[in-house]
Amino acid sequence: MRKDSIKVRVSAIALTLALAGSSAVLTKPSEKDYYLETTPIEQLLEDEDIQNLTTLDEELDAGTINILVKDAKFRKKIIDLNYYASSGEEDLYNETLNWLRENFEDTATEILLYSAKGAIADEEKVSINSVTLTPAPDYNEDTLFLTPKGTAEVKKDFQDEGYTIKSKPMNKAINLSATIQDMNFNEMNAKDIVNLYDEVIETSKMTIASGVSRYDDKIKAKNSKRYIKKNFNI
Repeated sequence: MRKDSIKVRVSAIALTLALAGSSAVLTKPSEKDYYLETTPIEQLLEDEDIQNLTTLDEELDAGTINILVKDAKFRKKIIDLNYYASSGEEDLYNETLNWLRENFEDTATEILLYSAKGAIADEEKVSINSVTLTPAPDYNEDTLFLTPKGTAEVKKDFQDEGYTIKSKPMNKAINLSATIQDMNFNEMNAKDIVNLYDEVIETSKMTIASGVSRYDDKIKAKNSKRYIKKNFNI
């Protein structure tokens, strides 16, 4: 499996700034703008303890999903973008930036949603495509004190069962996916795209590593943030 050697060079973008939009003016970029903080999801899924929290590894082996391919391709395009910026190849730079803009929503939302679905599928002993996720209706409002709660619908034994999601990492993944689907990437600059993708991958990894436990009609995180930071390289 390929190991990505990208170093930490930028900070994660504030989602509110991304939503506000960024200037599309292309100036000679700084080299630091094009390095990802995060490592590939593939590396996390090599951990056996992580594999016990999700069905993602099984679905990937079966060819049901291809999020690792999408993650690797997006990362390669960012590496290309950095190369074209430093070498002054403006046409290829603009072509690659446009590819990132056009493919961000599909790549990011698929990674986020499957990261959440895999944990639920593991807990409920169903296939990943038996899980449907819906964001909280107030996910984009001010939630200083209360975390918006999404819902999960699971097809089991020819019937649908609904659950309220009380896992903070999972709700963040679902709501971030919904936010991204409402965004316009046509004029987002390269730095903001790279930083927002880091936000996506970090959120997805935290969702995977948190796992879930179901209590009646509620889905909660199995592992705390403190436990995750101590035991997994995220």
